[in-house]
Amino acid sequence: MLKKVRPLTPLQPLPGVPPFHPAFRVNVQTPDGDVGRARSLGYDHANVEYFSLEEAERQIAEGRTLVSAKMVTPYPPGSPVLLPGEEISPAVVKYLLALDVKEIHGLTKRRLRVFKEKALAEEELRVRAVR
Repeated sequence: MLKKVRPLTPLQPLPGVPPFHPAFRVNVQTPDGDVGRARSLGYDHANVEYFSLEEAERQIAEGRTLVSAKMVTPYPPGSPVLLPGEEISPAVVKYLLALDVKEIHGLTKRRLRVFKEKALAEEELRVRAVR
């Protein structure tokens, strides 16, 4: 049985938990995020855009902060690596590229759903006004 499980285990180590983008932080004292708000905002197609994993890797390398608009869960094993509102790190993209699994829930045609910069800026202003 071990031989059947081993190929599903990626050689790439699981990335650490990414931080929430300031637009979705519950408060400035903790790293907690408002997943519900991020998920709701991500339903509006005007707030999101899509990047292939390779394009996401390039955008991050060029200095852009990408923020997931959807939960991303490789299957198997079925554990989320991104939640709505979390920043997408190079380690997460590298991990997703290295996976050899049947499917990755949360990707649309192998593309990440991310928030547009304008949507993040507007949400940050809204959050600041409420705090």
